[in-house]
Amino acid sequence: MKGIGWNVGSNSTLKFWSDNWVKDKSVRELIQGPICQAVQEITIEEMRQGGEWHWNAISFYLPPCIKGRIIATPIQIYGEKGDSMSWKASKDGEFTVASAYTLARPEEEHGDGFKGSWIWKIDSLPRICNFLWLCHHNSVPVMEVIVARGIDCEAVCPLCNSDAETIIHMLRDCPFAVAFWRKIGVPSDLKSTFSLDILKWLETNCVCNSLIKVKGCPWKTVFTFAVWSLWKHRNRVVFENTTLNPKLHDSCLKQAIEYVYCVGKSFRTIQVRYSNVKWNRPMGGWCKLNSDGASLGNPGRAGGGGLIRDHRGAWVRGYTRNIGFTTSVIAEFWALRDGLQLAL
Repeated sequence: MKGIGWNVGSNSTLKFWSDNWVKDKSVRELIQGPICQAVQEITIEEMRQGGEWHWNAISFYLPPCIKGRIIATPIQIYGEKGDSMSWKASKDGEFTVASAYTLARPEEEHGDGFKGSWIWKIDSLPRICNFLWLCHHNSVPVMEVIVARGIDCEAVCPLCNSDAETIIHMLRDCPFAVAFWRKIGVPSDLKSTFSLDILKWLETNCVCNSLIKVKGCPWKTVFTFAVWSLWKHRNRVVFENTTLNPKLHDSCLKQAIEYVYCVGKSFRTIQVRYSNVKWNRPMGGWCKLNSDGASLGNPGRAGGGGLIRDHRGAWVRGYTRNIGFTTSVIAEFWALRDGLQLAL
């Protein structure tokens, strides 16, 4: 199954070639050419005896880059835990919707990436971020979107009863929205953005300089609450038969200001703590282990090492390892495990 991989336990029964245990792939996917039937059934346990890889158990030469990935893959050496499955599409092995979405996207989409990643970085309510995400995907259920999905209804705007209700019409171009933005007071530096297409218009106003303010509140926060207020107001008119609210801008500004002072990131107090980074000796009669691992690239060629010193700072023992090809985090764990083994 795509995204599923294996963590190699003690006394592993996993197949060396066919099971997904090297990152998110099987070793067979990393090489080309035929493999004889006898070799295909070999297990990881048969390939790795006494803690060392026995490359002569296979009949051909593996390139150093593939050997490096295999060598760097962690394998349990203590305890009785067997092989276990994990989600290889995330860094920590835990399933997330975001990683599944990335994995499910067609390959041709991966190069350009999602153009709306800025949405999840803005300082606003999560529900507003979700609404902006829907706008970015043209999935807000305004009349034109509903008609495009095959629902038999009029696409006319329920507020002005003249033009087709698109997302940009509802948020900006409807006469009610035009009056709303005029009352809000769009900063002069950003008035020109109100002629852009919807994606550029949303992004430019949501990520603008925080020094641009309206009534002491950052414009980018006011803007997110403004588009959200327009959408909620439209729904009240459509579904609750309320009248148009000429003072919608007042409640919108109050909500934005309340958010900024009570929840917003810009007014949070950041506590800075300073500490000297130095080696602190252990108590008398004790020793201290220090380890470190790193990779040239992430992932890349990796190594690790460390040393043990006594309470006087004198060297007791040390170690290094050429880990192979992996990430910096895995390299750190390799170095720590080697150090703990040495300490035992």
